[in-house]
Amino acid sequence: MNRCTIEQVAYVFFGEADRVKLNLDGGVRVIIPSDFKPKLTPDQYYVEDSISIRRLERVKSGDILISLVGDIGSSMVADDIIAGSVLGRGCAALRLREDAQIVTNDWIKAWVLSTDFKEQVSEWVVGDVLSRLPGSALRGFSLPEPSPHDLVKLESLNGPLAKTERELHHVLRLIRDLRKIENELLFCRG
Repeated sequence: MNRCTIEQVAYVFFGEADRVKLNLDGGVRVIIPSDFKPKLTPDQYYVEDSISIRRLERVKSGDILISLVGDIGSSMVADDIIAGSVLGRGCAALRLREDAQIVTNDWIKAWVLSTDFKEQVSEWVVGDVLSRLPGSALRGFSLPEPSPHDLVKLESLNGPLAKTERELHHVLRLIRDLRKIENELLFCRG
């Protein structure tokens, strides 16, 4: 099986936003490494909107986000809710290149969950106390190029799972909204 580097098939963006604040009104949402851990009610961090923030690449739905610190190598796929956010320090995004001919976004999503990806992460992590994955290393990670058969097999495996995942994500959003309403009612004086 032929291999290619991630930089050959995807744009790689790195987080630059810092000095984030919890629930800042009128700010720009920031994705930080702790967002990669599943939580029922995740904290949302923001940074004040400014000219320097407007220059940062915005997350798009479908981008594959990777933590470079903390739970190094953990990933998530950006949905419509976090689209438009910026990446905080310690995060990276992979976005399929328009000229990618063989590799698909679904293939990259599957690959970042694979042992192959995790082994490359382990090889490149630096630092003892504050471990991190250097961005230059991520750009050079190699992934296998799929055959047409591999892509069909991936679709047959992921089709039903993706639908279930979308449904569960929707239910989780509804639970979060319900929790917010319950909290508001708890403190509502009338």
